[in-house]
Amino acid sequence: MLRPIALALLLAAPAALCADLLTRYFPGKTEADVAKDFETNLPTFLKERLKDPEKPRIQHTVNKREVWLELQDVTPNDLLFLQMERHGLYPDLGTFGYAVSETEVRLKLADIPPAVLARARCMDYRFRTIEETVALAFWLASRGDLAAANYEIAPLALKNSLVKPDIEAWLIGKYGWPAGSALDAVEVHDLEDNIDGTLLLTKEANAQRLKDLDKEAKDVLKALQTAQGGDLKGKPGARKNPPTMRLDHLKSRLERYGKAYGGTLTAENKATKKMLEDLLAAVKADLDWVETQGYKADRLAIDGDIQACADMWLVILKADPHTFQVIQKAADACTKAAGLVDNGRKCDRKDRALRAAQLWEEYSRLQPLYLAPYNNAGLNYMAAGEKAKAKACFEEVIRRTTKKELPEGEKAHRDYAEARLKDLR
Repeated sequence: MLRPIALALLLAAPAALCADLLTRYFPGKTEADVAKDFETNLPTFLKERLKDPEKPRIQHTVNKREVWLELQDVTPNDLLFLQMERHGLYPDLGTFGYAVSETEVRLKLADIPPAVLARARCMDYRFRTIEETVALAFWLASRGDLAAANYEIAPLALKNSLVKPDIEAWLIGKYGWPAGSALDAVEVHDLEDNIDGTLLLTKEANAQRLKDLDKEAKDVLKALQTAQGGDLKGKPGARKNPPTMRLDHLKSRLERYGKAYGGTLTAENKATKKMLEDLLAAVKADLDWVETQGYKADRLAIDGDIQACADMWLVILKADPHTFQVIQKAADACTKAAGLVDNGRKCDRKDRALRAAQLWEEYSRLQPLYLAPYNNAGLNYMAAGEKAKAKACFEEVIRRTTKKELPEGEKAHRDYAEARLKDLR
């Protein structure tokens, strides 16, 4: 989630413009002119970026849900995006991967917060000219988001010693800090999306930032305790409450908490540090337990005891219920234990088939672009005699494969779904 960096930065009083940065890159223009030109040329700029290897992506709220969107077209009236869904993950980053779906979202440029648009990769100073980055900062400041302007232009100052004095002078002027103030490079971190950033601030401004950030630090610490289940005394596999997020993602956030909130009163408190250590130790122990028990469960299947294997994976799932790899293992084990026969028309154990179907549906909720889990859920529902639910699963595959020319893998899943729907008639 992209959050305001600090309320104090947003409320800083405007001050006299710094002429150096303006005259160096935009001689003869006012800062307001540059900001207006930037906004006017945004549609053309974004349309050109569609030719880049990676299309512009933004994080935006759609139907009260924050989602990733990838730009597909720029029209005279709006911007056409495709909504992105979770697709795989980046284990080292503790974040999910995303891929485009077929869901279209149209937005007017004016409806997208400037700071959100600025975070699109195509706006990164590494891929833009100095003039473009400076114009972006001017535009953000003109729209009342000086914190975002600082966030976007500070990295350029740190990488380019020639322009650094001009950028620092511009920021000092915009914030109204005393002329010649020393600015420190302050590292900031988005805990949820694992994104690093930099701000140029005076010591006093950073102290205020940390003060404003402290409430969030408290709230996040409490949320991490809740996410672990609030049970540090229980043993792995026998905690009172299950975690409310993937264990590996929880581990990542606990490890990066200090990076995001270091310097706040909460983060520097000894009790907080001890709590973070204890939470991290518990999560690591749970992850080790899940891995060890997973090996044992797979060994049971190899030895031919598929019922015991299914039972064990269901126990493991309670310790890590939001990790789709664990869900997949449990679903696959229950499918095998169900003993599907006659091409899925019957099964030996209805309870196993129903549990497998529910787990495949849960997998689909977490990774909606994969088609196989919908078919797997439908097959298990069909074997259990739940024809209406089976039909809904197969029809979801059909709904998600409407393109005229399907990749071979998607076509195979669609063909399978169509065949099973015939079996249900």
